[in-house]
Amino acid sequence: MMISSDHLSLLISWLSTCSDVRGALEEYGSFVAVYDKVSSELNNRVLGVVKELFDLHTEIKAQNICEKLYIGYVGELPNIQIHESLGIENATTLEGVQSFTNLMWPSGNYKFWYHINL
Repeated sequence: MMISSDHLSLLISWLSTCSDVRGALEEYGSFVAVYDKVSSELNNRVLGVVKELFDLHTEIKAQNICEKLYIGYVGELPNIQIHESLGIENATTLEGVQSFTNLMWPSGNYKFWYHINL
């Protein structure tokens, strides 16, 4: 099988990025992916409402249950005590985000819903 020079260039770039991500995970335990098409203002708004989400009590976050792997709430794992994740089922739809918002904030949270839908 022949690899074109374009594909080879992409492969080399991908392998370099994988190495950088692995190094960051090994040294810091995390990494930040920067995408230049997202403004810092939008990034800050989304991170602000996500912080508000993770500040909710565990009992509230644990209501986010889904049969699909990694979509529901994952937290308080015995071997990984500082890890939490929350997935939003159908996150690319207004209805999916609204359903999730109503689950986390039964009285509503327009700011969260709005910024996640941007």
